Amino acid sequence: GAGSDTSGVGVSALVLSGSAAIGEAIVNAPVFIKCGGGYTASGATSDLGAYSIAMPAGANLPCIVRVTGSGITLHAATDAISLPRETNVTPLTDLVLTVSANQNAVSAFNGFGSSVPVFLTPIQLAASHKEVVDVFHGLLNISGIRSFVSEPLVPAVSSKGQKGNYYDQILDDLKTKIASKNASYTQIAAALLLHKKGSTAAISLWGDA
Repeated sequence: GAGSDTSGVGVSALVLSGSAAIGEAIVNAPVFIKCGGGYTASGATSDLGAYSIAMPAGANLPCIVRVTGSGITLHAATDAISLPRETNVTPLTDLVLTVSANQNAVSAFNGFGSSVPVFLTPIQLAASHKEVVDVFHGLLNISGIRSFVSEPLVPAVSSKGQKGNYYDQILDDLKTKIASKNASYTQIAAALLLHKKGSTAAISLWGDA
């Protein structure tokens, strides 16, 4: 299966793995993870932008991953039910957490303690994913990605000759298109928080219906 059920007794320690990218990989960057039960762990991405970090025994889902690098801090959240094969961290996963938590992703991460917040339920995260797809309507169709967190990600690392995959190319295309509109992911997050609906936020940002 694509995920493993971590509910129940006697499961092995959680190990979160994935990649961090904004198009180009976020390499050699600090990674900090918080999981249910109030457990934390830290590490770093590799020179290919990948990470794999084991949580302390007793930690359970959900988890939020923070990666700080390339002049940006990004987050990705798992839900409380199943751990994906990859927990990737991109500007899109950061927006999903922002919408789901109805607050800045930095604040959502900082406020996540031992109790499971409602914004990390599968239903809430799935609904938030749709709003993020909708906010880019008229700019780029990203509906082909079912989950920005678990979609396989191979980031581009030009210095290593690693080419990006489909997901990474979408991140590149978005970066170019957002820049062409003189916008930023910070502005997109603010529009989503203000308007709540991705389609309404898209009109305020791009003028597209």
